[in-house]
Amino acid sequence: MKIIDVLVKKGANGVYWGTTQNIPGVITADGATFEEMKTNLSEALELAKESDDSYADYGLDFHFKLSLKDFFTHFPELKKSEIGQRAGISKTLMSQYLSEREVYISYDRVKEIEKEIHLLADELKTVSFD
Repeated sequence: MKIIDVLVKKGANGVYWGTTQNIPGVITADGATFEEMKTNLSEALELAKESDDSYADYGLDFHFKLSLKDFFTHFPELKKSEIGQRAGISKTLMSQYLSEREVYISYDRVKEIEKEIHLLADELKTVSFD
């Protein structure tokens, strides 16, 4: 089964929007929460599969692409400054990247932050509790 890339945006009204990126046509869904948007997107894809065979090779495996700001909004339990520190970014600069005003952040810098988040996820997967 092919993985579907989904671009996720959080609107000013707090609603999450997910739009498919790498499949024939476009499937879009929204939700008051990220989880609701994911559920609605799955249902929309199932409906598309029922009416169009071109979706037959696609499962319900999604790869979500979020802005850095939306990521940290969705995962408030992650401390932005600590992730920045892991990536070698000062608290001040990390704060600027995630502020309400438009601040340029290079593709390479975003990938450094993403890498640190993925490394943290890998570290957490090695932990178990007695």
